[in-house]
Amino acid sequence: MSAIIASVAGVVAVALLLVAVVPWYTRRRLHGADDKAYEQFTATTELRRVVVETMVAVLLLIGAVTAISEYRATKSRQDSERFAQVIELLGSSDVPTQIGAVYGMEGVARSDAAYYPIVDDTLSAMIRTRVPYGESAPGTAPTGDPADTPVDPVVQAAIRVLGRVPHRSDRRLDLSRSNLRGVDLLGGDFRNASFDDSNLYEVTASGADLRGASFHGAVSGRELCVARLGDNPGLPTGGC
Repeated sequence: MSAIIASVAGVVAVALLLVAVVPWYTRRRLHGADDKAYEQFTATTELRRVVVETMVAVLLLIGAVTAISEYRATKSRQDSERFAQVIELLGSSDVPTQIGAVYGMEGVARSDAAYYPIVDDTLSAMIRTRVPYGESAPGTAPTGDPADTPVDPVVQAAIRVLGRVPHRSDRRLDLSRSNLRGVDLLGGDFRNASFDDSNLYEVTASGADLRGASFHGAVSGRELCVARLGDNPGLPTGGC
């Protein structure tokens, strides 16, 4: 970036020399010359000015394009490094660190929308495997009853983030065979998501958009009745 600025500054300095200093010096030399010589000098000066201004404009444009390209490359590299860091933190054994990593993934995706599908895949896979159906959250005693499984705070954070991802017109969120017992969908956008074979007991779905979502084999109470279900295939057992 500093090299670009230095180059542009050099070009501007040369332009000032050609447009201002040289004509001033030549005008002094032509003092007292005939009108024809002075007209030729004026025409040459004007042509020089136009050429120099065009060169400066082109060089400034090249500099701006180069600067933007360098900025994008730097930003892409930084986003990639940040995403690698949060993925590493997600594997920590410390729950607060894991929650921070979940929101860190959202931050990267907000910076570069190309990461949204990766966030979808990573967090949905984490939810499906973190607390398998019928088991307890880490650090809690298993009950053997899916309805009594405690809410996993990391899963809750992941659901919050997934519910804020812009509408997935070209992909489907896979939350099948997930233990979402007691999770609050927080009014999120889960249109066309798959909740097939999932535990949805005591899910808080008020305000959530579940239009087009599928619930084949899922079990729940009547909590989903307050969500925007639309025309859903396979409404969960015990649901609306």
